[in-house]
Amino acid sequence: MLLLSFKHFAQDLRELRVRLIYCCIIFIFFFIAAYHYAQDLCAFLIAPLLQTAQEQNKTCMLIYTNPTEYFCCHLKVSAILAFFCSAPLLLHQIYLFLRPGLYERERAKIVGLFIITPLLFYAGAAFAIFYILPKAWHFLVSFENLNQQIPIALQPKINEYLNLTIGLIALFGLLFQIPIILAILYVIGLVNTNSLRRGRKWFILCSFVVSGIVTPPDLLSQLLMAIPAILLYEAFLLFCKLYSLYSK
Repeated sequence: MLLLSFKHFAQDLRELRVRLIYCCIIFIFFFIAAYHYAQDLCAFLIAPLLQTAQEQNKTCMLIYTNPTEYFCCHLKVSAILAFFCSAPLLLHQIYLFLRPGLYERERAKIVGLFIITPLLFYAGAAFAIFYILPKAWHFLVSFENLNQQIPIALQPKINEYLNLTIGLIALFGLLFQIPIILAILYVIGLVNTNSLRRGRKWFILCSFVVSGIVTPPDLLSQLLMAIPAILLYEAFLLFCKLYSLYSK
């Protein structure tokens, strides 16, 4: 029995090694392809700042003070774009590793989870890029003032700008994972419809507190983060109610 268990464990390790090799190959392939478009991606991420500065008749120029900084930015955005593009394939490799140990019903649930998770993340990232970032930069750029006794001009470092931009994109991508997290908690029995209903007010409070901490200090940015989180929570609560009615 012990020998048989060891053989199964060794087979699992070999299978894991193969899947990890596949994941590395997939990521490297997408990284090489993404590096070719790294400068275009940087320009795309910088566009909201430049457009906002132009709309407000402000002067804005991004700088870098370390000779390798801009090159490292290219590597960073290439790695992030490669991860975004390869995520479905990476999840597929994870599913192939888990599949032998799953029942047929569990396989269907895992497949649905692996499909919905990246789609929600992409939706959150798109929401951040096309709605949050322009609003945030409109607020931040408005502080530039060249008519004061001490002229103040915005000249952000490219590395710091991209870190902030990518951080906001990742934050909203994770924010849109709320239904997935709640679904997992619901399936394993840690929450139910009644507990979700009772915890609604605390979730709303936490949403506004967190949005006040991580977004620029203006009401619009806070609402743009808190409201989607609350709507996702309410949508999942409605789904749980419908599921309960259907399963009876």
